[in-house]
Amino acid sequence: MLTHSSTKAYQKRRLARHYFPELQPKSAVEKLKSWVFGCPELMAELEKTHFCWRKWDLTPRQVDLIIYYIGDPEIPLFP
Repeated sequence: MLTHSSTKAYQKRRLARHYFPELQPKSAVEKLKSWVFGCPELMAELEKTHFCWRKWDLTPRQVDLIIYYIGDPEIPLFP
């Protein structure tokens, strides 16, 4: 399990574009949402962080959890 944060806060749209650069922003966000909600283990961990999909921003912890459970984005977050 994750014990530290190596990322920063991201807007959902920006993170989604890293995962799905070929999609339009709205479609990328919807696809990321389906991946997040489709992983019960990830959702359980996100709920511990007071996760709410309606919020624009994801905390560093939430970003770390998403990466941990669904893998690295197509476009790296860190150069």
